[in-house]
Amino acid sequence: MLFNLNSGHTLSGGDVGTRGINGLKEEVLTRQLVNEIDKELRGRGHSANICRVDY
Repeated sequence: MLFNLNSGHTLSGGDVGTRGINGLKEEVLTRQLVNEIDKELRGRGHSANICRVDY
């Protein structure tokens, strides 16, 4: 099965997400999560496309 994964935020510009009080950046956390999901899906024999906008 093919999955399309999108972390939902850019690393710069107007759509970077929010920041936690401890400095956690949403755009970094969501990309890490997408990478983990990608590894899990591929490990189970699926395919995945990671869609992201970097500008």
